[in-house]
Amino acid sequence: MRFRSRVPAFVVAVFAVLALGATVTAGASAAEVPAPSKDFSVENAAKVLPDGFERIGNDFVYGEGAVIITPAIAAAQALSCTAHYVCLYRNANYTGDRWQFQDEQWMNLRNWDASDVVSSWKNRQGDCDNATLGWNSTEQGIGSTKSLPCTGEQASLGGWNDEASSIHG
Repeated sequence: MRFRSRVPAFVVAVFAVLALGATVTAGASAAEVPAPSKDFSVENAAKVLPDGFERIGNDFVYGEGAVIITPAIAAAQALSCTAHYVCLYRNANYTGDRWQFQDEQWMNLRNWDASDVVSSWKNRQGDCDNATLGWNSTEQGIGSTKSLPCTGEQASLGGWNDEASSIHG
């Protein structure tokens, strides 16, 4: 009996939350939603990065190390690329903001404010574990790819400069 009496209240509460979310989403146009800063810092990273990180020093760590984002100034002071990761850099010559990826799955770089801004990379995964950059949402099964060979690096992406939209570590 108690279960049945609580079900309608629970359903109403769920619909109210969903309706509130739909109202907020529907009320905001793309022009009204500010884009995250492309040059974030340790000080403003919490405002421009997606929720769910743990801050460790100057690094912003997601999923127990699956993705690590380091703002430009801190990245310049850190090791160039941590062992067992694929590192992407905002600028050529391994400078600017650094994103480190470890998971063996396609990930959308938009989720990490890294889509269409990557200009150089290093692959330090070891054991000849190649990685792949994707263009045009490759994680969704479309677009072309660029191989990032194990223990390789590229200081400038040439025609791929500021074009990558996904990565497979």
